[in-house]
Amino acid sequence: MIEKVNQESEEYLKWKRGSVPAEETQEPTIPESPREDFLETEAQQSFFDRTFKVKNDEDRMKKTYYFITALVYYCSCCLFAYDALAFEGENRTLPYVLILGLAFAVLLPFVLIIMGFTVSGGAFIGIFMGLFSWFYGIIGRFIYKLLGFDIEIIFPELVGKIGEVSKHSLIGKFAPYPFTAEIENMGVYGDSLFYKNRFSIRSDEELEIGMQIEVIKHEKRTLTSLVKNHPTFLVKVLNKGNKEVTTND
Repeated sequence: MIEKVNQESEEYLKWKRGSVPAEETQEPTIPESPREDFLETEAQQSFFDRTFKVKNDEDRMKKTYYFITALVYYCSCCLFAYDALAFEGENRTLPYVLILGLAFAVLLPFVLIIMGFTVSGGAFIGIFMGLFSWFYGIIGRFIYKLLGFDIEIIFPELVGKIGEVSKHSLIGKFAPYPFTAEIENMGVYGDSLFYKNRFSIRSDEELEIGMQIEVIKHEKRTLTSLVKNHPTFLVKVLNKGNKEVTTND
């Protein structure tokens, strides 16, 4: 006679556990290290992004514009080199033209600087460089727009931008633009090598350091903007009570 198994007994419980497939133990997932995430992101970047260390979309568009402008400048130097070789009756093979064009591209800015000092004693060096960069900037901007890029991202509408008066002009109240203001998010204009986000301003109201101001007019064709190759603005005061004493640079 078969004895009835006690279903509460330890033997039966062990037997029952053994007859049920054990759940698969999942190994704890090890989170990817920041370095691995970085490598994966870097691998997905284009050659252009990796070469020029692009940070974000706006940075990519700015550097694309600079690249196009520099390429136009280099191509014009190559054409100048080709013309010079043709005039001299020298060898005009492509590698030679490209190398000579590179030499022209490197030396030409220095020639303009020397001319600025020798011809005008340094007074017109800014004008020479300003006209030079303005000319190639116009061509670069045209090609940039022709390729379908959004020009408004790197050349935003400047009227309506808000900033703060930061210091007096070097020649004080007698300057046509007697103050400098710091204004953020100015696109390519805020990337100036010398001036950064500091812009020359004037106002029909009395200005003091520390005042909040708003741009009401972008005055493009002024002697100051030409010499500095940087925008100049007519502004209005937003908050006369917000003032603080700062020292001039």
